[in-house]
Amino acid sequence: MKISTRIWQGLSVGIVMLPVAFAGEAGEAGEAGEGGEEGAAGPSMFPGNLDKAITNLFGGEGGEGGAGLSPMWPSVVAPALTGPDIEKVVTGNTLRTDGHVAWFFAPDRKLQGGFVEWKPTEQGNCPAQENPKDAFYRGLDGVCYTYKLYASSGSWSVRDNQLCVDVRWETGAKNDCRYVTILLDDIALFDATGKIDGKGMKLLKGKALAE
Repeated sequence: MKISTRIWQGLSVGIVMLPVAFAGEAGEAGEAGEGGEEGAAGPSMFPGNLDKAITNLFGGEGGEGGAGLSPMWPSVVAPALTGPDIEKVVTGNTLRTDGHVAWFFAPDRKLQGGFVEWKPTEQGNCPAQENPKDAFYRGLDGVCYTYKLYASSGSWSVRDNQLCVDVRWETGAKNDCRYVTILLDDIALFDATGKIDGKGMKLLKGKALAE
């Protein structure tokens, strides 16, 4: 199976993932940006035109003008989106990382998608040349992996300027909240320490669960 192995590793310059409440001069969040239930928050802190950035992401031209980032210096800031901006980005759309996970954020706050579980398997199952139609993939670590796709469902909400999901599938579940930022042509979810969850996700218009 041929999948994307691009792990989001940041930029060549230093980058700071900044939760809304700590944005300060980068977005002037302060007390107005502390948020509340169901996305209540202060003004948008997105550095640029968010509507244009979303349109570019849908059109496969995300990242134009350094979308989501402050001016490029030796270190740059990627401020988290406020609650209303998170709503604008995800409502009725899909976040997807091919070969791993996909979530559709329905306007009624239901969450639908799929989760791909990868497990090591016998080396002989992986062909010498990758076959995009089979269920096997040889990782960069030399291990042969196989996958199983599980349907997932649950709900989503926006609280305290974070995107919260409560989603379950046959072998697992995820129930937590994360800050959201746009990093060029990716959507990144990160915690209060600035650590990104896994890989960057693609924003796709409407319901786009299948590759």
